[in-house]
Amino acid sequence: MDSSNNNLKDGYTIPLVGNKFQSHKPNKYDKEIFLCPEPENKVDPNAVAVYSKRTVDGKLTVIKLGYIDKYHNTEIKSKINSISVRNIVRSKDKNEDGTYYYYVTIDGMD
Repeated sequence: MDSSNNNLKDGYTIPLVGNKFQSHKPNKYDKEIFLCPEPENKVDPNAVAVYSKRTVDGKLTVIKLGYIDKYHNTEIKSKINSISVRNIVRSKDKNEDGTYYYYVTIDGMD
């Protein structure tokens, strides 16, 4: 994917990356999904983290699910106050590591 072709529209699906390093994987209980810039990120100061509110061990908890991929994070970050996350979808097949790919569907980019 080419970052120079950032023309995101409503319902656009973006890869969720870095999830394999998180303690929780996206699932059907992720109802309140939101994005948060992470300017202190040592790898990428333009990083945009994906979070969810989920009940874990009986407590409502905010958990990090991963990041918007680097090809879209600058545009997402510039419109962070006008967009919302519709859902997270999982790939049908697993990748070579035996894990699933996840994608974030966003609205409000028009």
